[in-house]
Amino acid sequence: TEDNHNNFIGVRHLEGSEFGDTSYTEYQTGDQAQEGGINFDAVDFVEYFNITADNWQMTNLWNDSATKAAQAKLHTVLHKWFQCKGDGCM
Repeated sequence: TEDNHNNFIGVRHLEGSEFGDTSYTEYQTGDQAQEGGINFDAVDFVEYFNITADNWQMTNLWNDSATKAAQAKLHTVLHKWFQCKGDGCM
């Protein structure tokens, strides 16, 4: 069943990648069934975890100023993927 609070898009990178072993997820409240759906242009909450250092994902690095540049890049990568359609996708 659809829940207005359970809408998310995320990207997971593995050790050895540009972002290391990380998980980056954006959440937005809304109803996918309504006209226009959810475009994740008004994100309510972000989770960003370094899985190598925090295997249980207990420390959200979203507010960590040392990770802001990486998060900005991950946001761009995530939204590029989310908007991608057809054979030319990543």
